[in-house]
Amino acid sequence: MNRPLLPPALAFAAGILAHEFLTLPPAVWLAAAVVALLLSVIRTRAQIAGLWMGWIFAGALAHAIHETPLSPIDLRRLTDTEPRLVELRGVIAETPSLRLRERRGQWIGRTLVRLEVSAWRPGDGDWTPASGRVMTATRGAFPDTLFRGRLVEVSGVLQVPGGSAAPGLFNYREHLRHAEIFRTLDVAHVGDWRPAGASEVRPPWSERFLPWAQRALARGLPDDEATRLLWAMTLGWKTALSGEVATQFMEAGTMHVFAISGLHIALIAGALVAVLRAIRLPRNLCGLLVIPFLWLYVAATGWQPSAVRSALMMSAVAGTWMLNRPGDLINSLALSALALLILEPGQLLQAGFQLSFGVVMGLALLVPALEPRLLRALRFNADPYLPDPLRPAWKRALDTPIRWLAASLATGGAAFLSSLPFTVHTFHLFSPIALLANLVVVPVSGLALAANAASLAVTPLWPGLASVFNASAWIWMRTMMELSQAFARVPGGVWYVPSPPWIWWWAYGALLVGIASGHLQTRAGLRRCAPIAAALLVMGAFQGFRSIRSTVLTVLPGGDALVVDGPGTMHDLVINTGGSSSGPGVLTPFLRTHGWNRVPALLLTQADAARLGDGPGFLRLFRPQKVVLAEGAQLRSPAFRTTVQTAKELRLPLRVVSAGDEIAGWTVMSPAQSGRGRTADDRSLVLSGNLEGLRVLLLSHLSRQSQRDLLEREHGGERLRADIVIAGLPRDRDALIPDLLDAIRPRLVVITSAVSPPAQKARPDLRHRLEATGIPILYTEDTGTLTLEIHSGRAEVR
Repeated sequence: MNRPLLPPALAFAAGILAHEFLTLPPAVWLAAAVVALLLSVIRTRAQIAGLWMGWIFAGALAHAIHETPLSPIDLRRLTDTEPRLVELRGVIAETPSLRLRERRGQWIGRTLVRLEVSAWRPGDGDWTPASGRVMTATRGAFPDTLFRGRLVEVSGVLQVPGGSAAPGLFNYREHLRHAEIFRTLDVAHVGDWRPAGASEVRPPWSERFLPWAQRALARGLPDDEATRLLWAMTLGWKTALSGEVATQFMEAGTMHVFAISGLHIALIAGALVAVLRAIRLPRNLCGLLVIPFLWLYVAATGWQPSAVRSALMMSAVAGTWMLNRPGDLINSLALSALALLILEPGQLLQAGFQLSFGVVMGLALLVPALEPRLLRALRFNADPYLPDPLRPAWKRALDTPIRWLAASLATGGAAFLSSLPFTVHTFHLFSPIALLANLVVVPVSGLALAANAASLAVTPLWPGLASVFNASAWIWMRTMMELSQAFARVPGGVWYVPSPPWIWWWAYGALLVGIASGHLQTRAGLRRCAPIAAALLVMGAFQGFRSIRSTVLTVLPGGDALVVDGPGTMHDLVINTGGSSSGPGVLTPFLRTHGWNRVPALLLTQADAARLGDGPGFLRLFRPQKVVLAEGAQLRSPAFRTTVQTAKELRLPLRVVSAGDEIAGWTVMSPAQSGRGRTADDRSLVLSGNLEGLRVLLLSHLSRQSQRDLLEREHGGERLRADIVIAGLPRDRDALIPDLLDAIRPRLVVITSAVSPPAQKARPDLRHRLEATGIPILYTEDTGTLTLEIHSGRAEVR
């Protein structure tokens, strides 16, 4: 009974996962919960089992209620899945957040706002009651007249949120669903927002605090990246976290210092308690003052979910300390988790919740097991029974630094080990350098945060002293930036890795529990754990065996970029770097997600800006071992010319191929050395490959005349035969002329068309001609990303 709240919290979480997999109606879970509770009351022997099942079914019921549209005016009942132009009326439920994204050398801003809807008007209809949460995205920055708590009317396109652009990428639809948001509203301009209700409404104090605090923290500082990052760290201002700066902090494993999370709350609570105890206030009065101040800070920073979670955890810990009750971190953690999940069950499935509670649980379990061992190792196994007066003075002087180092290493190691599953699965990052980086950056961030807190405290009384604190915080932030950049550049310090099979995480979790519980320190414990570990390893090996032997060909959105991932790395290949629809925003994170740190070969099918996207940026990021071009490729395209020049500057091997050459297991069939072409489509590369027993033909965007030339050169021979053909739309938009299609005789045709620009859409006459052949035809403008997993002569298409 030392941790009475842990079983209910675990059971409630298990119930949420049960509904996530089974998705039963709320009435079913309610009936099951009632039966379980009655069983625990009627039968004494079944009391414990009944209570466990009751908490499980209660968790499933809570999740089902939040997921099911029970109200008749729920937007999910009033609308279908098709986009439609509507007007919504509701209350702005959170502080508007401006997000910046770099595109073609320019920064594009979008303001994200969560709207609590109270009424809607479809088209030219009348206002009718409605309910639901809607996430809105507006181009540009919001004016000061729109703030949290304001009643507004807005017009835009209401639709179901989009999912992931490619396998393994961020799934926006699932992310919003876990926050109980099931519709998005795309707003063209800030002018489409109109204040409703009273014309003069004063913003709440928390909305006025943010701009005041930004001005206070910027007093005496330059308008640069470090100043904006100080706003991000202290006030939760997320606009600053974009571009390369955010990437270097993420790769160094220090991005967490910018979230209003447990680190901030613990530092603030610790500083307040130290000050209050220094003036001799009793501990219960200290807790009574600290807890409200923490929630005041959470409100001032906009009630961010990470801040709410951290404040709730710290309140539970401080509450037991204030009430003079025996404290237990795991029990307090279970209390805060149970309270959060009862209010919002979907938080269990959010990465932030998992990372916060997973790391704190890891600290509670692993630090007590690691710190004594590290302390003994750092003290070189000193005799613990030797009195201090008999020890040399220099050894006694080192006791305090050694204890600090052991505690820091134990805390950092526990945080690294416990966060590893979440960082690998969610961000696909393995950063061994993070252990050392956090050991240095976290204390520096504490100094910067303390300086900012002091600046905010003294600004109303002594602005000159506040400028001194601001300068100190700016110096510490510049130090953090330089340190994180240096750690991120350490060779071998950062690796992008694919997420392993789920069974491996079970084995990893069992290993950490074994270390924390001490079972792995005895022979008897090792004998008990060995069969379980062997079974998990066999299951994981069996689960990953097929993926190792298969070849996966992925056609990214729009068909501008293709990725061939074969067994090993010899046949791995990236074809084009993507245009407007599958450029850096899709191809780069897709490769990172699947563990590509360097590209073995990059093949540019034609000298066309639509296939290149940010070619120079891709070359600098992935450093391909070779870049392959078509013979006679025209350098008139500025994008193609810049890409080739960048490859030469980086000293990347360039290879020019023509018909008859081979590259990464593929045979080049076009263009011919003697061929001539006036356009990029005339000189497109055509590749034929035998992948695990299936023949695949990549036609690229071959023009009509080049298709006829290819037929003449091959004389309609067997070399054109293929099971799967992937063809783009040339400028004449006449893909796969009938004679060529008859020669190929494919079993599946993929047309890499796109929704935009309109020239890349498949015309109705082309669709009619191809579908008349009876061959299965897939258009990427309809399907999005296509994944072909080829194994033993069979292909699974998703």
